[in-house]
This record gives sequence, C-alpha cells and structure tokens, in this order.
Amino acid sequence: MTDSPAPTQHRQGWLNRVLNNLLLSVFVFLSILVIANIPLKLEFLNPIQNAFETFDLTDLVFSHFKKETTADTNVVVVNIGTLHRGEVAEMLEILQAQSPAVIGIDAFFRQLHQDEERAAWDGALAMSLAQIEHLVMASELPESHFKQKAKRYDSLEASHPLFMGQATTGFVNLITTGDKGEFVTVRAFSPQEKVKTSKDTYRSELAFAVQVANHIAPEKVKRFLARNNDHEFVNFRGNQDKFYVLDISNVFDPEADLSFLKGKAILLGYMGPHLGEISYIDRLFTPLNMDYLGRGSPDMYGVVVHANIVSMILAEEYINEMPAWVNYLIAFGFCYFTVALLSVVYRKLDFWFDAVAVVLQLALSLLFLTVVVLMFDWYRLRIDIGITILSIFIAGFLIEIYFGIVDKVLERSGLKKKTEASPTAPGKSSAVSTTSNAPPTR
Repeated sequence: MTDSPAPTQHRQGWLNRVLNNLLLSVFVFLSILVIANIPLKLEFLNPIQNAFETFDLTDLVFSHFKKETTADTNVVVVNIGTLHRGEVAEMLEILQAQSPAVIGIDAFFRQLHQDEERAAWDGALAMSLAQIEHLVMASELPESHFKQKAKRYDSLEASHPLFMGQATTGFVNLITTGDKGEFVTVRAFSPQEKVKTSKDTYRSELAFAVQVANHIAPEKVKRFLARNNDHEFVNFRGNQDKFYVLDISNVFDPEADLSFLKGKAILLGYMGPHLGEISYIDRLFTPLNMDYLGRGSPDMYGVVVHANIVSMILAEEYINEMPAWVNYLIAFGFCYFTVALLSVVYRKLDFWFDAVAVVLQLALSLLFLTVVVLMFDWYRLRIDIGITILSIFIAGFLIEIYFGIVDKVLERSGLKKKTEASPTAPGKSSAVSTTSNAPPTR
C-alpha cells in the first residue's frame, strides 16, 4: 500500500501547477499581443471584413433584447423635406410662436442666391432666424483640416454669416465605422473638439446635440462634459416612434394645435420629401437595425440620431466603457482559466486534445460573450471582447507549442526543473513518458 503524500507535498504540487499555468498564460498573452499588432491585408476577406466591421456585439441588445422604452416628449423632430428657404422661414415663424426652449437646425445654408426671387427667400429666412432667441445652427468639421499631432481642427464650416446672427453652433459630425460607400454605421460621437480661431488661439466647439441640450439643461451638460471622454456611445432610445415627429403638413396645418411645443427642444432636419417616403440622403445604419450582420438598408436619419443624443443627455443615461486595464485583466483571467483547463486536457487526454479543446474553447467563448451582453443590457457597460476571445481561441495552439518547444528549452536551460513521469496505473506499462506536475511518490 502506497503512503499518501504529505500535506507539504500536496501544497508544493499545487503551487507548481499554478506557477506553470501562470507562466504558460503569460506566454499565450504576450503572443496574442504580438499577433494582434501584425497588420494583415487579405483582399479576399474584404467582403467578410466589411460586414463584421459594421457589427458590434452590443448591437444585439439594441436590436433584439432592448427593453421597451417610453417616448421622450421633451424632444420634437420636424421634417423640412425639400422646402425652399422662404418656406423654411415660414415654418420657423410658426414654430417660434409656440415658445420652444431651443430650436436646432440640422441643415446648411452656405451660399446666397443671386436671382431676385430666391434672394427674397434668403432675406426672409435671415429675418426669421434673427427672431429666435435660443437657436443652434449646424457646423461641420472638415476631416482634411484635422491636425493629428495637435488634436484640433484648423477650420470650421457653417452657413453663410447672413443666417447666423446670434446663433450658437454645434458640429453635426458623427463617428461612423465601415465603408462610407456602402456600410456607414453610427454608434458614437465626439462631445467637443478644439477649433483654431487665430494663429495661437483655440476654442471648444460642442457637438450639435450637446449644444442643443446646453440651452435646456446647462448643468447636465456640464456633468456630461466632466466625464472627459473623447468619444461617447449613443444610448439609443429608439427611432422616430420614440419622439414627437412633425411633417411639413403638420406644421402648416392651420387647424393644428402646436401648443405642446412650448418649452421643448425642436430639431429641424431632412427626413425624406415627406414622412413615410424613404430617402437615403443623410440616412445611417444604427445598432437598432434588425439586420445587424452585413446590414440591409439604413434605418435612421441623421437628425433622429441627434435627437437620441439630446435625449440621452437630458436623461443622463450614458453608456460607460470598461477601463483598458480592466479589459486586459479580464482577458488575462479568461486566458489563465483556459490554459489551466487545456493543460489538464493535454496531459490527461492527449489523444483527444484537439477535439476536447475546441469544445472547451467554444463553451468559454459563449460564456464570456453572454457576460458581455448581460453587462451591457443591465448596466450599459461596454467590455472589449477582442483580446479575450483571441486568447481563448488561440490558447490551444500555443499550448502545444509551449509544451513542444518552450517547456523543453526551459528544462534544458535549467530555468525549469524537469518533472518526472506520472506513475503508471496498476496493470499497465508506460511505454511513453508523460510530463506531470504531481510531486513524486516517496
């Protein structure tokens, strides 16, 4: 009868296994960091890459698992369709008569007309705009004028000065991903950017929606900007059905009761020639798109995206990102757990290693992805999935490299003690020696 190992031997064996798994995890993790930074350009994968670049795991929450939300009655979206400037002036007079809190115009009036009739429209529009006390006009930050080193823009584009008056401006640029010719998905925006005003001076230009919200709740905007994020993810409330939406005919209807507009934030923008007549001008893909992989057709107008941002700020319901160091810590934790399981499989079930490893890797990946989706659904907390998933899937391959090459190199160099073969089971001969972390029987 064999005496059981002493408690100190058990502890030593356990410590050896932990240290070995830790060393192996470091090897896997460092290998992944190297692989992740290798630029690969495979042309035949471009169609697949384009489809997945537009997909984010958290899109599933917005498109399929999002809880039903109530409409935001503080934000009103008005379609300006293809109205000429004279008609926009009339619309503004009707809306301003209802004493809204602020009017934001997601459109540009860049040039003045030269012919007499349309010049009259310019004058009417300028007069209507001048009468609006709280007005936000759209501005644009040209990508070609961005100075990467200084992190600022050299110029800002806006409507003609005739239409600006005392209006404040906000840039309508949104952060998009994907091929701009086909797949343009918006999930985030920059709250503010530095813009050059003279040779050595700069000012902060707020995003269009942030500027609109600033006219209603400056204290909330102050807290929002204090988050000091260079970008913010949009916590989408919904599409047009989650806001008051007025079409051209609704505004110009003489019998319409528009008194509900008092104290509201009104956003004017293009939503097709008329509501219900879909146009792909200024229409974007969002996480609310039900066809979340590869996309079907754009699902939201730009002005509605801005309405969602205003709503998010007024409700102070933001999406938070896990800090980078926590993402790496989570990734290393899953990496260690994967390595520990696969190391046992490698030693105990060598013949079945490949098959069992794939099953375990899939199970761990699904577990992690489930955690990511639930954390976003419950707490609106984004966790970076890239390095964790890569560490889980590549661990099996790197474990075989480690035990086949690195482990032996360490043993021969004396940096790691050579472990003895595991004891042979009674009644069986051991033709092949296998590495074991268990302490030798004394």
